[in-house]
Amino acid sequence: MGEFWDDVLARNAREGGPIREATVTGFALAAAPAPASARDITVLVQRADGVAPQVYRVDHQDGHFCLLTV
Repeated sequence: MGEFWDDVLARNAREGGPIREATVTGFALAAAPAPASARDITVLVQRADGVAPQVYRVDHQDGHFCLLTV
């Protein structure tokens, strides 16, 4: 499946299963040394074990936002 999916599956195992629902609750410019186009997105994530906030970093590349963290 590749390194990205290996990371996703490992995180699912650590954090209570796959994401069931996610709601964006905020965003901010990513701190240096991140590229100027990077953003930190705060997401309320629901998994089988409960709900917890997570921060994901995205960057704008080739006209699309790309997930930089799992």
